[in-house]
Amino acid sequence: MVITVGRQYGSGGREIGTMLAKQLGIAYYDDMLLKEAAEESGLCEELFRSFDERPKSFLYSIAMDPYSFSMNHVTPKGSIEQQVYLATYDTIKKLADKGPCVLIGRCADYALKDRDDVINLFITAPLENRIKRVEKIAKVGGDKNAKLEYEVLLTFKAALEEGKSARSVEFDSLDEQKAAKNLFLLTSKPVLYVCNVDEASAATGNAYVEAVREAVKEEGAEVLVLAAQTEADIAELETYEERQMFLQDVGLEESGCNRLIKAAYHMLNLQTFITAGEMEVKAWTFHKGWKAPQCAGVIHTDFEKGFIRAEVIKYDDYVALGGESQCREAGKIGIEGKEYVVQDGDIMHFRFNV
Repeated sequence: MVITVGRQYGSGGREIGTMLAKQLGIAYYDDMLLKEAAEESGLCEELFRSFDERPKSFLYSIAMDPYSFSMNHVTPKGSIEQQVYLATYDTIKKLADKGPCVLIGRCADYALKDRDDVINLFITAPLENRIKRVEKIAKVGGDKNAKLEYEVLLTFKAALEEGKSARSVEFDSLDEQKAAKNLFLLTSKPVLYVCNVDEASAATGNAYVEAVREAVKEEGAEVLVLAAQTEADIAELETYEERQMFLQDVGLEESGCNRLIKAAYHMLNLQTFITAGEMEVKAWTFHKGWKAPQCAGVIHTDFEKGFIRAEVIKYDDYVALGGESQCREAGKIGIEGKEYVVQDGDIMHFRFNV
């Protein structure tokens, strides 16, 4: 039997996990997990501790790099962060194979999702109790991070008690922003309000849309207007030309579906690059600001590991000139290295060697 313990910050989940392991007489892994991961991988233990303290979760990392985490062992990669998370993932599985144990945090439940002998627990507590626990640590323990987190919690508490969402709270310093993100509060997630209106209001909205905008103006949320019936009518048209004529007739430049996709990508800080070959054209999602090797890894980890260079065509050039060969003749293909920051709509061809 393996027990994984996830917990809300300040809920006492670590202490509960410790008592549970002692009561059952089984092994308990928390910080020791990081030490074992360091020994197994040959990486410095301080690296694991530094990444373990970051607001970006282990689950986020494996979700963003599914190819890497489908492997059962750590392989050399260009990103130290990925090596650390891969080693942690691998160590969790090895510790579970050793025998009954309690594993604290680090998304062990996800790492062991294919096993049928795992009990997954999630410890929660009322906000007031969590704040008291963090306050005690901040005042008695002399932990600077705990003091910062305590102030962040108090700020959120004040907003929530006023009926406001967590995303309405803004923090000035980077440390405060990191601490706030590390809490993973549900109402801190970005929200997009989609207003379904009649066709006559599709272009400019109406009084109801303005009421929604007024109600959420302090949330930092976005509001999108579309007419579902109009979208259904557009979907039935067979050609691009027909759809464009229809949009012009109702006073729109593009469909609500397209605007919805763009708005969602913008809120999540996502962009798209394109690969185009003789057999297929495919769009790949990446995080804004990623460099060429990271984007290559979205296609396959070998592309990132053996990255040499990227041949890049700007989307507008590709459309204007009519294709890759025309862009090549016009000198519109850029040769970019490891430091190139990929732009939205780039058409990429990666050169790699493994």
